[in-house]
Amino acid sequence: MKSSHNISKKYWCGGLSAALLGLCSMSETHAQQVFVTDDSGVTEYTAPSTTGTLFYADLNEPAGLAFYAGSVYVSNYTTGTIQKLSSNGTATTFASGFTHLEGMVFDSSGDLYVLSNAGQEIDEITTDGIHHVFATTGLEGAVNLAFDASGNLYATNLQNNTIEKFTSNGTPSFFASTNLNEPDGIAFDNGRLYVTSFGNNLIEKFSLAGVGSTFLSANPAVSGPEGLAAD
Repeated sequence: MKSSHNISKKYWCGGLSAALLGLCSMSETHAQQVFVTDDSGVTEYTAPSTTGTLFYADLNEPAGLAFYAGSVYVSNYTTGTIQKLSSNGTATTFASGFTHLEGMVFDSSGDLYVLSNAGQEIDEITTDGIHHVFATTGLEGAVNLAFDASGNLYATNLQNNTIEKFTSNGTPSFFASTNLNEPDGIAFDNGRLYVTSFGNNLIEKFSLAGVGSTFLSANPAVSGPEGLAAD
């Protein structure tokens, strides 16, 4: 999950429990701001402390979290809206009209991809505000998304324990399932894909060819792991 480290560098970690903050700031020595979603809203932590401060509270079952151009974006599962939060916590509605939103991610051009319909659909919101459906096949209760360096999009399918890969035009293909039991968080780091496996308490690492190996397991910090981020 998750390089040069600067004191001002921010990490935005959706769905990451306080018990897993160490994984979001692994090997760090400088202060970092970590933002975590839970039922109360968005909480800010300064790593390595596990004592947080409520950053923004007026949310309804916040699910996905994404960072772009100095702002944090939060998807609301119940209301089907996406809130944009500035660095001082000021909120505006970025997008609405969706159903049961989950995880989301920005591509390199600033377009936002978000899982909707309880993980059965991926929607794209372009930088000029145009919404369209990116993909509907290959998704089984998907909860989180990540891009590789080539622009391919990956989704963790919680319901069938797989990772699905999508090309830039939305064409799906099976990517991997090794050792996955309720896969959730997903992130790339140095050309490797890391996935949290909630059901069996581990983090799995995959090559770009889909070959998997266990990265972390049987660790007190890894109990029901969910969100994941890479620095």
